Amino acid sequence: MRTLLSASLTSLLLTLPAIASAQGSSAPPLPPASSGKASEERAIELTGIKVTDEQPKSPITLSGSCTLRSYDGFDRADAVTAARLVCSDLQREGVKGSADVHLSKLGTKVVIAVSDTNGANERRLMLSGIEEVSVASPRVAKAYVHQTPEDESADIDNIVGDEARARKTRPGQMHVAMGIVGSVPVGGPSTPGGGLSIAPIYDTASRISFGLDFRFATQSDFNQVEAGVFGRYYFLPTSVSPWAGGGLAWTWLKVAPETGVGGSKSGLAPFVEGGVELPRTSKARFNIGVRAEIPTFSLEGSRYVPAATVGGIGSYKTEKSYVVPVSLTVGVIF
Repeated sequence: MRTLLSASLTSLLLTLPAIASAQGSSAPPLPPASSGKASEERAIELTGIKVTDEQPKSPITLSGSCTLRSYDGFDRADAVTAARLVCSDLQREGVKGSADVHLSKLGTKVVIAVSDTNGANERRLMLSGIEEVSVASPRVAKAYVHQTPEDESADIDNIVGDEARARKTRPGQMHVAMGIVGSVPVGGPSTPGGGLSIAPIYDTASRISFGLDFRFATQSDFNQVEAGVFGRYYFLPTSVSPWAGGGLAWTWLKVAPETGVGGSKSGLAPFVEGGVELPRTSKARFNIGVRAEIPTFSLEGSRYVPAATVGGIGSYKTEKSYVVPVSLTVGVIF
């Protein structure tokens, strides 16, 4: 029995090399294990198909009412930071219910959007880069919560991306204002004179503008021509802003004798003015302003004084009169 078992084991050991040799001739040897880029290149070489592991990124819940829903193509840290800014501004505006934040790309541009969980009531802005989220976040949050157009939240200080305003491309810009003038000479004829004005204006990057002003107003009893310089300050950064300013003009005034004091004179006239301008974020806008001039001179003329007695002869008396022109201008700025 022992002899038979030994013979069987010996026969099995002698046949193993032959079996291994036969198997090796019918199947290619297994390639050595590899990892990383070499493994991916070997897989592409064998199959002709490149398989990537990029999958849509999972939503990130940032608070009970705010979720970063999509951010494909963005670094996770950048996307989370941007979404936190939006979520914070949504809370500040008093958001009700849940809101989703979306980040997406269009070429080199970044699109930031906020919507309901069902995709409704979406508000979005296109930015030049992810860094502009800090500027756009308050705008898109305000537009979403109050359900207003994105453009209504635009100020001169928060223009972003493709909104293509002049203030976005240049620190300052030249404009030309043209308007209709109505002027009343306080202290002279009560009938207002009508005329025109033209003013080259330079808008700075802040809320200040400077300009030259040429205007005239005329009627049968009163004529006014002036050229001056002015500065204006806009009180608000919003699209509609009140303003106030002042300047200095060379003014020529003429009053007909029929009004009591006739004559003409020219000289310097400081002035103060104020008004409202809208919409300041557009290339063409409207300006309404009121100006009061303070001439440094008075008009001198003759006034007829009737005779004291019946049938007597009257006389002309030389008098001086101080006239303050107050004007209203309605114009368009290009």
